[in-house]
Amino acid sequence: MVDLTQSSSEPLNNVPSWLAEALEKHQQNDLDQAEALYQRILVINPVDFVAMHQLGVLKNQCGDYETAAKILNEAVSLRPKSALARLNLGISLWNLNRADEALMNYEYSLMIQPDNPETLWNCAVALRGLQKSEEALERLDQLLLLNSVQPEVLLYKGLLLEELERTEEALNCYDQALFLQPDHAETLVNRGNALVDLGRPEEALESYERALTIRPNDADSYNNRSNALRSLNRPLEALNSCDRALIIRPNHAEALLNRGNTLLTLERPEEARESYDHLLSLNPNHLDAWSNRGIALRKLDRSLEALNSFDRALTIDSNHLEALINRSAVLLDLKRPLEALATCDLWQVLRPDDVEAHIHRGDVLYELHRPLEALASYDLALAMQPNNAGLLSNRGNILVQLGRAEEALACYDRALTIQPQSAEALSNRSAALLNLKRPTEALKNCQQALTLQPNNLIALVNLATSLLDLKRPQEALSYYDQVISLAPEYAEAYSNRGMALHLLGRHKEAVISYERALEINPTFASAHSNKIFLLDYIPELDFVEHQAERKKYNLTQVVRWSTSRPGFNTDRVPDRPLVIGYVSADFKYHSAAFCFAPVLKNHDKAKFKIICYSGVGLEDAMTRRIKDYADVWRPTLGLSDDALAAQIREDEVDILIDLSGHSENNRLLVFARKPAPVQVTAWGHAGGTGLSTMDYQFTDPVFTPEEVRPLFAEISYDLPCCITFENPGLGQDVAELPAISKGYVTFGSLNRFAKVTAEVMELWAQILQAVPTSRLILKDAVFDDPIARKAILGPFSQHGIDIERIETRGFSSRQKHLGTYNDIDIAVDAFPQNGGITTWEALWMGVPVLTMLGNRPSSRLSAAILTALGLADWVCRDEREYLERAIQKAADIATLSEFRCGIRKRIEVSPAGNPELYTRAVEEGYRTMWKQWLAQGNPSGSHP
Repeated sequence: MVDLTQSSSEPLNNVPSWLAEALEKHQQNDLDQAEALYQRILVINPVDFVAMHQLGVLKNQCGDYETAAKILNEAVSLRPKSALARLNLGISLWNLNRADEALMNYEYSLMIQPDNPETLWNCAVALRGLQKSEEALERLDQLLLLNSVQPEVLLYKGLLLEELERTEEALNCYDQALFLQPDHAETLVNRGNALVDLGRPEEALESYERALTIRPNDADSYNNRSNALRSLNRPLEALNSCDRALIIRPNHAEALLNRGNTLLTLERPEEARESYDHLLSLNPNHLDAWSNRGIALRKLDRSLEALNSFDRALTIDSNHLEALINRSAVLLDLKRPLEALATCDLWQVLRPDDVEAHIHRGDVLYELHRPLEALASYDLALAMQPNNAGLLSNRGNILVQLGRAEEALACYDRALTIQPQSAEALSNRSAALLNLKRPTEALKNCQQALTLQPNNLIALVNLATSLLDLKRPQEALSYYDQVISLAPEYAEAYSNRGMALHLLGRHKEAVISYERALEINPTFASAHSNKIFLLDYIPELDFVEHQAERKKYNLTQVVRWSTSRPGFNTDRVPDRPLVIGYVSADFKYHSAAFCFAPVLKNHDKAKFKIICYSGVGLEDAMTRRIKDYADVWRPTLGLSDDALAAQIREDEVDILIDLSGHSENNRLLVFARKPAPVQVTAWGHAGGTGLSTMDYQFTDPVFTPEEVRPLFAEISYDLPCCITFENPGLGQDVAELPAISKGYVTFGSLNRFAKVTAEVMELWAQILQAVPTSRLILKDAVFDDPIARKAILGPFSQHGIDIERIETRGFSSRQKHLGTYNDIDIAVDAFPQNGGITTWEALWMGVPVLTMLGNRPSSRLSAAILTALGLADWVCRDEREYLERAIQKAADIATLSEFRCGIRKRIEVSPAGNPELYTRAVEEGYRTMWKQWLAQGNPSGSHP
């Protein structure tokens, strides 16, 4: 035992023996005795370098790095060129998290002694810690040049190469290390990790199994083994491997994370969430746990909680890519696309060359109805991945939205060349074909898609829609029902199902289907419009119920967009030329266009500038005609409601006209944003819109009686008739009354048969019974479907009518359609949904129309036309009068013949049927409305 009680005045000649003894004690790990001797020496000789250096080394060994650093710093000041002192000072500083200073000392040591293995090793570790990986590799290579038989160095080099994503080189290092030390479990585990990263999970699994034979209770090996099993699509075994790791080490963080990830793979998100929550209870700042927990919550439809999880991850690391990606996705789920876009933009800043960032940004822009920007994002992605079939398919979807269906087809065809078995591309291709009015080809594509994926919802919906377009509604209905059985909350399927039921005349069931769509999605505006449109076919509903439903539409769909809006900086001159904007998706061969095209044609261009906002996808000869009538033509397909409203404001439209009402593809939500001072609904689906932002409706005294006008949201402005008509210009003359040559009267209806209710069929059957020699012609495209034809004619048989007395005709050109009237003596109108243009066409062809005046706008349209022409005796008050009048008129062949001779002249001189006179009345209305708006002095254009 060393005697430590001697005086500090002891002679210096004792120091060598004390130092020898201290070094011996140090070597024997008797650190207390060694430290006492070093201190004794330094009391006698404070500049004894060896004692000072060894004391610093001893303090490092004890973990007292602060003291060690002070002592070794003094030692280095005594001998600045001591490589060993520099090394040990570096070790102290490294452990004090002073990595830069540590590295400086290691580098200085290597300048003195370049081939010191320990210094090279510590220098490599410090460089790696300072993220100077390439320089760290250089030091390791120097170390291996001194001695290549160093498995631990090869292992460390492999880890470093993996961090640099040089995984093949890393694997080579692990293989060299294992050649030298075949049973090194840690190297086997890391070799397995590299093989997983290289997509070689089978080999990885072998490495993990070898590691487990060496260390059977190694939790890390079981955890990493689970990754390989998951890559091999063996998730149940992967889960078992995670559970084994957790039995060994219950709080193993990575095993808890991997267990959650495996449970996500197994579609067990609730258990996955529990696993992530366990991990977060151990480490509340575990980044991947928060991020993956968000994924689990999103799968559980707990979107707000998922968003919170992604946000927590991003508070830990604002640049965490996966959290950003999933945050954007969940914001889309929450219908917050602008926030989703902002997240996408941050993602792109972090990874400007990430193809997925461009793709997802395109998806978000698509949801925002910004198709041109979405297309640009997809095109950037395609420049990086030109053979990405899914991306080509998405690009096609955008082009369809933009009304560029032919270009879309080219995208889908490229996608199918790359991936011929893509059900997605086939089903999307069918949508483009439907837009191009090629339902037979669309049907084929849907069938091909369903062969590949029998439950592909888009393919099933498009197949049903193809059948609807092919006038096979009964078959379409069965497919919509199939979709709903697979996806009971699919609102669009219920809405489309309503259309099929409508075509089959099952109107009350159709209304129920629309209501179900609205239960699922209360802001589903087009389904709500479909329901309103269909109410025209329900006999027992009147003006009160119709306007009540429109008020509901206003509350649920409109008010949220109309709460705040800027004023109008317009030239407030009463008699200046006015800018009139017409908004429609029916600037094409469509019955609505036959109503408003004559007005556009006859406008006084000196007094009115005409802008057409067209939602037409597939343009035709009628489109080209109307383009010629317009001063400005603006395609609107793909434009969001906000974007279109902004364009209308930019165009400084004075009076904006809705030409659709609640009919298909309307843009009422643009009118909800009040982009023009005066807004009018006209000529489309009549009966008012219900919008608090719609100022006027064009109507007439019969169509909208004075006593019901307070029910409407719009002010009624009377024209000579609610709709007008112009000569079709097809060169067809009025033929002789067919009853003269045939010897019997032929009744007929060329209305869309969806208008024909059971009550109408029963009344027509009574007419046929009362006029026993008469015949009935029914014409509509639905009769091209044999199944539908049989179902439709059934009720006539049930009412005792021989169906041989009923002739059905299907779809034809307009010329042949009008020619059908040459075989009809009296047109029988449907109720409660009357004909409109159909009534005008019958009259033009010399055929009188028998109608019944109802208690809602749609049931008064024919009466309005007939009254405007002075033909009120063809208007009946109820079913009894309808029957009596049919019998009476059928018996008066002379009057029927006389009618045919004089009706065209009557139409041509009437303000209702003369387009020039009618347009002057419309223009007078516009001027009156403009002056009233100016008189109100209301810059916001609020409803009077």
